Amino acid sequence: MLTELTAYNHIVIGIQNSFICNFVNELNVNKCNYLMEKGVRLGNMQKYGWYCLFFLGILISFSSETIAQEKKEYTVLYYPNGAKASEGYMRDGQPDGYWISYYPNGTKKSEGNRKNFLLDSIWVFYNQLGDTAEKISY
Repeated sequence: MLTELTAYNHIVIGIQNSFICNFVNELNVNKCNYLMEKGVRLGNMQKYGWYCLFFLGILISFSSETIAQEKKEYTVLYYPNGAKASEGYMRDGQPDGYWISYYPNGTKKSEGNRKNFLLDSIWVFYNQLGDTAEKISY
């Protein structure tokens, strides 16, 4: 049973457990670009054969795929004095996901989400006393 549908470029397709994917790319027909779950990109895929799916009276051709997951690791960085400098998820050696940074005295400096290594959504910045100084939406 298909649990979720989405459209990317030309074809709409859904797979069990709310996995969704673009199976047609304008530059490379029949190549699956990536796997998504509930709107979040999970990783790149490689094709290993072709299948057909009959859904709502439409015959859809697609390939079975394997996931090359993009691994994220929770990381804590420290100042030379041993105080926590920042913490959050790293992917490919760069911050990606929710991050918190601290002043050398241990009070929170900033917090927010990073998406594809860039600041994303609302970031909160604090002064050295820990009071909110500014909120910026990215």
